[in-house]
Amino acid sequence: MLKIIHFPQNVCTKDVQVVSYFRGDSMSTLYKTNRINIRLSNEDKELLEAAAKRNRQSLSSYIISAAIKQSDLNGNIEESNASPYKSICSKEILDFYYSAENYVLSCSNDLEKVKELYLSSISKNVDEANKFANKLALVRKQLDDDLTFFMDSDPAVDSREEVILAYPGFKAIRYYRIAHELYLLNEKLFARIISEEAHKETGVDIHPGATIDSPFFIDHGTGIVIGETTVIGQRAKIYQSVTLGALSLAKGSKMKGEKRHPTIGNDVTIYAGVSILGGNVVIGDHVTIGSNVFLTESIPANMRVLNSKPELVLQERK
Repeated sequence: MLKIIHFPQNVCTKDVQVVSYFRGDSMSTLYKTNRINIRLSNEDKELLEAAAKRNRQSLSSYIISAAIKQSDLNGNIEESNASPYKSICSKEILDFYYSAENYVLSCSNDLEKVKELYLSSISKNVDEANKFANKLALVRKQLDDDLTFFMDSDPAVDSREEVILAYPGFKAIRYYRIAHELYLLNEKLFARIISEEAHKETGVDIHPGATIDSPFFIDHGTGIVIGETTVIGQRAKIYQSVTLGALSLAKGSKMKGEKRHPTIGNDVTIYAGVSILGGNVVIGDHVTIGSNVFLTESIPANMRVLNSKPELVLQERK
């Protein structure tokens, strides 16, 4: 069981008072499914639903992200002694992320601090913290290759510092690479929290479960979606509003574990507005896909994929 202590910044003080209605009631959180079981009066439920609506969340999502101060709870949240997880606080998780980011960007060499924050924010498992820390040398190399690829790919770039500080595509990639290592350690909730922070800051939605080789280049970035089972090879270039998604989710959770998203080969360029859908779709090496193409089939290597030229209608203004 997990303690939920984080409170979104956009929630008002009145909502904190609403959450305090949990005092004296039973609340439990099942980590694996994020299912909440609560006993509340009808009046209390209406207050919580109103608070959730104001924050554009479902009731369960609101409860999961709501701020519940430990001093207000009097121990009414059940917590399993067997759980390796500590309280969820997204500020602490992001502090951990920024520590790891500073390390992989060579702004800091304090790997012990990264491990310390891992143990306090992610998991108490020391072996797991060491595994994560040991992977950061690889992440540092991947990001250095990504950065060089950005310099080579975009004629508008003037310096490496510009890419690091001002390019949302590069920011999204570094969030992804750190979150991906958490995902591989089965710390999927924390990986998603970090990837959603990237989504909020950059407009790029990369699922931490995706497998993306380096170097990798994202230009502009806004509106890009890369699904969980996507595989992307080396030297891929992706532009704004590209979707690498699933063809159909009609089976819902029954598709969990299946390959639902496309595989993109090496040296592939995907221009703006392209949608590539389906787990059986493979885009071969050295393929270029023009803007606004919709693909649900594989493309062999060394091809250009373009829509037919649209018919333009010119009318004289009156």
